[in-house]
Amino acid sequence: MGRAAIAVVAPGGTLLAVTNHRGTSPTALRRIVLEAARAAGRAVTSARLLPSGLDCPEGPNGPEPSKSVLLRLE
Repeated sequence: MGRAAIAVVAPGGTLLAVTNHRGTSPTALRRIVLEAARAAGRAVTSARLLPSGLDCPEGPNGPEPSKSVLLRLE
């Protein structure tokens, strides 16, 4: 997640960050997004973890669940 993506979000806007990377936990994705916002000099009003979508079900035999963070910026 780069500062460039956060920099183009309008004040009061939202950004949805999603990954299916097996080595990235939902908590780690949230931390990465918050660090990128801080590096971009943007204030965050909310960074909410979202459940995995129906197209990426969780389970031992299913695809890797998606991890999503909905970020609201000032």
